[in-house]
Amino acid sequence: MVKNNFRDEKQEEVSRLWLDSDKKNTLILGTGFGKSKVSMLILEELFNSNILSKDSKVLILSDSEQLRDKNWKEDFDKWGFSWIWDLVISECYQTAYKWQDTKWDLVIADEIDFGMTEEYSKFFINNSIDMILGLTGYVDPIKSELLNSIAPPIVRYSTQEAQKDGILNDTQVVFVEYDLSQEKDDITVEYMDKGKKKSFTQSENNAYAYYENKCNILWGKITKLEEDPDVVFGLDPAKISEAKTLRYNFNKTTQKRKDILLKSNAGKKAAKYLIDKILESDKNKVLTFSAYTDQADAINEFTYHGKNKKGNKSLDELSSGNIRSLGVCDAINRGKNLVGVNNIIMESYTGSKTKFNQRHGRGMRLLPDQKMYLYILLPYYYKTIQSPDPNIGSRIVRRSTQMVKWAENMLEGFKVVNPIRIRI
Repeated sequence: MVKNNFRDEKQEEVSRLWLDSDKKNTLILGTGFGKSKVSMLILEELFNSNILSKDSKVLILSDSEQLRDKNWKEDFDKWGFSWIWDLVISECYQTAYKWQDTKWDLVIADEIDFGMTEEYSKFFINNSIDMILGLTGYVDPIKSELLNSIAPPIVRYSTQEAQKDGILNDTQVVFVEYDLSQEKDDITVEYMDKGKKKSFTQSENNAYAYYENKCNILWGKITKLEEDPDVVFGLDPAKISEAKTLRYNFNKTTQKRKDILLKSNAGKKAAKYLIDKILESDKNKVLTFSAYTDQADAINEFTYHGKNKKGNKSLDELSSGNIRSLGVCDAINRGKNLVGVNNIIMESYTGSKTKFNQRHGRGMRLLPDQKMYLYILLPYYYKTIQSPDPNIGSRIVRRSTQMVKWAENMLEGFKVVNPIRIRI
């Protein structure tokens, strides 16, 4: 059994590593570990050792107004450092990247990976900064080179390492398979025929099978054409134009295929079924992530997302227990501390490892001996395969959709231990 003070010891160890560095570094600490507490320990030492004074210029960068104006202030109050909060400036990356020639003794770059874009990183390039304390829970590998040039990571302590050490509660991954709907009127398709608008209906299963097949055909043509020397060396304008047209049509087709998955009727039913089952126990709270706001609204009675978050108290209501189920999209990927969420449903997603790690972290606020259940929905579809032997005929087979492949991508690097697999 890990000692109760292990988290404190680990936080102090991490703080000391940054203080003993050149003080322009990033700490990658899994969600729930206590990044704000670490920053307070560092600030306290910097002031106690007179590296910082009341005349120093300290900036906290955040990725949202909620963090900028509320969450950070609450953390300073919580740890007894209100007097330091009165000395710092708190701002968002979305504003600070426009600044030039400002001077700072210390910049605390919260969720620094958010700032590692060509646009937002201008703040670090165009301003004078003596010390940088970068904080984040996960860094996408494609941002690593830029981060290394600004504030290289010196600590990597993942959520799963903290779980293994007993600092954070465990995660039980549950893969939930379901089949796309085969109702004939799932989707209405409109088209023009001789100047007249016409339409027909089809099931989301058949629509997905159609677009999946079309994507494969288009991709085969694109691959063959883009390997043609006349295209590679720009020698045949007609073939180059054809390749561009094919890629345009491929992108349109993949978007239609994607929309079927992210707006799936079967996905709605599967999520609702899980939510109802989970809420049979009054000890449970459930947070359901959807890719689209309309999908979230169709599944959940209460939602919090980009279209309705202004004045929305649902996050507080969930934490207080006044509601026990909430549907969300991207609005709470970062920086939201939710109390008692012991079930998370990933209803629809696009394969982002960064978003997955952030969303997984929303369930890391339980006691270390508790368990959070993480449900990942996996849609499948049926297609007809024609045998080349006419004596055999055709066969209907079940195949994984693109979202199953996205799940594999977003779980890359996440060690799934003893997963449960169910089918509904």
